[in-house]
Amino acid sequence: MPWDAADEYLVETLPADQRCLIINDRYGALACALPGGVSYVENASARYAAEQNAQRNDIDGLQFTTVIDAAALEASADLNAVVVRIPKNFDQLHYWLWLCQQALPVGTPIWLAGMSKHIPVKWLNWLEANADGYQQLKQQRKARLLKISNSTRLPKPALDKGYTLDDVRLTALPGVFGRANLDPGARFLIDTLKQLPELLEAEAGTVCDLGCGNGVLGNWLARNNANLTMIQTDDHWPSVESARANAIVAGVDITVHHGDCLEHVSGNLDLVLCNPPFHDGHKQLDNIARNMFEQSAAKLADDGQLIVVANRHLKYKPALSALFGSVEQLAGDTKFNVWLAANPKRQADRSNG
Repeated sequence: MPWDAADEYLVETLPADQRCLIINDRYGALACALPGGVSYVENASARYAAEQNAQRNDIDGLQFTTVIDAAALEASADLNAVVVRIPKNFDQLHYWLWLCQQALPVGTPIWLAGMSKHIPVKWLNWLEANADGYQQLKQQRKARLLKISNSTRLPKPALDKGYTLDDVRLTALPGVFGRANLDPGARFLIDTLKQLPELLEAEAGTVCDLGCGNGVLGNWLARNNANLTMIQTDDHWPSVESARANAIVAGVDITVHHGDCLEHVSGNLDLVLCNPPFHDGHKQLDNIARNMFEQSAAKLADDGQLIVVANRHLKYKPALSALFGSVEQLAGDTKFNVWLAANPKRQADRSNG
């Protein structure tokens, strides 16, 4: 479902005259229910979902922004409230509230909604200690609704968390996957590729780091293979900004796109690297990975290859075999598998197969 009891609780409680900055509205349910506001949307796919849902419900004029600052919100100076679907990551919530502190008038009401099981008590304690006007409404249908006032006393979040890989410092904004530590799956893939130099040497063409996050995979590959043309792409805008900044720091030439998988990548690719997510918020799903695999098969050259690292419990081989003529396991341990998929099947072949 594109909404839950927390969304309903928020819409039922919010005063009718509120024109809201809407944050973390994954599928546009709040934007459709609260027209006239502005949606801060980090994910390209979330914006598309909101636009499609608005179209289905004959709602016009949705406004979107990928930035929360005074300049971005200037055209909507009549905003008089903020609504936030509480995210999975506390750093992300802190960051959003701090951005609101910089961009909106003191005293602007901020409503925070989420399912009770997803909101740790320590988060509530932090909000009560650091936010003005803290109010906790009665739980309703296992959903929680909070209200605070925009103030000037929220502490500044850490904006430069990161780690060092091969003497290169990689940082990322709040909400970016693997922000503070190298993801174990990415580490396993890098270690695997180090053992297969002939594979990378044979691929002197165009390589895409799909779902790049802070850019660690493509950044490492570009630094060790100057003959490659490197592209990175991610659905998440802060990830794109982080990957671009890290490419500059590392001194490598990488083009980074913001979009749903490979939608903005033109031409054929020779190699795709992918460490796909298997969570959407609090839900474990495989639809994102399947979309990545499908778009890779469509974009790869006839002799192109897809390399995927995945947690061992994820059964990706059947999905890859439906899209590629050859699927083999390059490496594996107790936690991860690395798959090499080659000979992409074209749409006509899949339809006839």
